[in-house]
Amino acid sequence: MAPQTEMLIRMEGGSEKGHAAKAMKVAAAMQGVESVTLSGKDKSLLRVVGDGVDCNHLTTRLRRKVGHADVVEL
Repeated sequence: MAPQTEMLIRMEGGSEKGHAAKAMKVAAAMQGVESVTLSGKDKSLLRVVGDGVDCNHLTTRLRRKVGHADVVEL
């Protein structure tokens, strides 16, 4: 069993309606993800919790499907 991973990803344009929902869907579809929540005052931070989630693969996928994404915290 892989260790529990928690990461915070900053999304550009997170306040736009539908943008955050799409980012949450993309993150939730990743293997090993247990929880995806929005945080931050403008809801531009995506908190992802799971077992053995590859942060590089996740951010690459978010950039391709949603827009700019940067890992803020692991």
